Amino acid sequence: MGIKFYILILLILINSHVTWAKTIYVNPGSVTDSEWAIGNDINTGLDKQNPKMTIASTTALTVPGDSILIKNGTYTSADYYGNWSNVTTGNGSSSGYIVITAETKGQVIFDVTGSSPSSGGNPVFDIRQVSYVKLIGIVVKGANTTGSNEWSGIRALNCRNIVIEDCIAEYLGDKGIWVGGDSIIVKNNIVRYAAMDYSVSSDASKRNRGGGWPNGMSVWYVNSSTEGMTNGTLSKKIHFLNNTVHDCWGEGIILIFADGGSIENNTVYNCYSALYYIDNSKNIVLKNNYGYMTQDANGGGKYYRSNPSMGTIGIGLSSEPYDFIPDAIENGVYTLNENISIYNNLISGVGRGFQYYYYQWETSGAPNTSKNFYKNVSICFNNFHNITTPFGTSMSNTTYSLYIQDVPSANTQPTGNIFRNNIVYKGSDGEQGGTEFFFQAPQWAFSNNIWVNSSSKPLFDNGTSSVNNTAPNWVGPTNNSGDPIVNFYLSSTSPAKYISGGVFINGMSKDFNDYIRSNPPSIGFAEYGTLTGINFNEEKIDSQISISPNPTEDGLLRIRFQKADIYKVTLMNIYGNIILQQQINNSLEEILDYSKIGEGTYFLKISNTYNNVTVLKFLKF
Repeated sequence: MGIKFYILILLILINSHVTWAKTIYVNPGSVTDSEWAIGNDINTGLDKQNPKMTIASTTALTVPGDSILIKNGTYTSADYYGNWSNVTTGNGSSSGYIVITAETKGQVIFDVTGSSPSSGGNPVFDIRQVSYVKLIGIVVKGANTTGSNEWSGIRALNCRNIVIEDCIAEYLGDKGIWVGGDSIIVKNNIVRYAAMDYSVSSDASKRNRGGGWPNGMSVWYVNSSTEGMTNGTLSKKIHFLNNTVHDCWGEGIILIFADGGSIENNTVYNCYSALYYIDNSKNIVLKNNYGYMTQDANGGGKYYRSNPSMGTIGIGLSSEPYDFIPDAIENGVYTLNENISIYNNLISGVGRGFQYYYYQWETSGAPNTSKNFYKNVSICFNNFHNITTPFGTSMSNTTYSLYIQDVPSANTQPTGNIFRNNIVYKGSDGEQGGTEFFFQAPQWAFSNNIWVNSSSKPLFDNGTSSVNNTAPNWVGPTNNSGDPIVNFYLSSTSPAKYISGGVFINGMSKDFNDYIRSNPPSIGFAEYGTLTGINFNEEKIDSQISISPNPTEDGLLRIRFQKADIYKVTLMNIYGNIILQQQINNSLEEILDYSKIGEGTYFLKISNTYNNVTVLKFLKF
């Protein structure tokens, strides 16, 4: 080939603005080692011996596709704190994200415990007004012990195309992770011990003020005209996927002021007020989630409301008015709850299974009858189990499987709502002489539900295929909330099986584990005969195999057998993917080391020489 050909190729590359993705290195602290030098913003940042000190200093260097790698370490308020908070990076693009990532997931820790932010709710880590940015693998914590203001964890507001992944937000006075904008994904994160400043023991006046408190994960509206978005409009396409939220003095996961989005495959437990909550949002899917309250002093006995007197809600829906929303943008962000699909969820041990709560709106002091209603809400294929009075309390007549208030006739009325293919246990107060259902809204169509332990089928369920006082006959024991999910799978004698079970619903063709449902389908969150990649047969379950502790924090599980044999132990995630296999030879007790797996829900499939199978679930946190 001649020189003209090479000149032509060079000109094409120059004119097409080709750039090569690079890694920029950041060391926010003052610790050095054989690989890393101390960070300084005058450095190039192009290798570990010349790292930048602040993430903000990389803005001029980054182009789509670049990565910003943060050195492992624990960084406190003394470690140049003001330089790595309030992060504004350069924008990525559809051709490549800018990726801010920990050197090792979980080993980059921003800890501002003991300090106080300048304003309440300020985040430890802030991504603001940018597009196409991923944040991966960092840990934030910041319990305040010195001032009146409290830290939140990770914030990404007024942004587009953001991913927050594999992060941990813990020990925070305010929110855990909160986002707003367009096309944001929050996945595989852990939020625990958030909203701690709002605990009963901290300040009863905050907790009893009636609402507006922080939460584990949430959405907020667009409050700045930036990145092609308009101030005072709904956030769009917000997704919370496969996260774990627990021990928070506020709701677990909230979609509020959102148009389009989902809450999927999350586990939320031991939170205040509600585990999952949808408020002023439309075109939302809430599916394949697990939510429960443990019935002990650290669960239902701790996170219950005294004003009004009630236990935690499993799934809540409402359109709350907020006094602090500016009148100029009220009509933009307030919306009716419309096109909400709630299915394949397992809710256990809560004070109320599902609740719709009506708020009377006012405009200039007069009732506003055009606001606060809902339509096209579908609640299908859910299990509402062990609805109970919170542990150690004596509250009465406040525990309901369903709590749906009427929208007054003067208001626009709800339409197009269905409640089908659900397994529903009545509230425990019903057993004590109270009311198991609080239902005032006639604008619902009921059918193909199983009402368990009810003296009669509720009058509002006029579907001929619904039944009452019929046990679903699950595989495992179900008397306690928080039982492993494996216990809630249908046995061969269950009336909820597909043979005589539910009615097929378009758009809900898969169950909790993403298996295709039969037609007609089984009732409840899981199709009969499936369990995370296993053709489940309850007759093979060996109750003499046990694991402890469960949950486990360090990943070390003690497994005990009733008799010695050769056992094959398979570790799987909730999607049935095999992570690890090992063999135990003629031992009655072994320690299984799963310390290197991430936090989340897992299954152990254990088989012996006779091909008998035991399936056990555990949680690593």
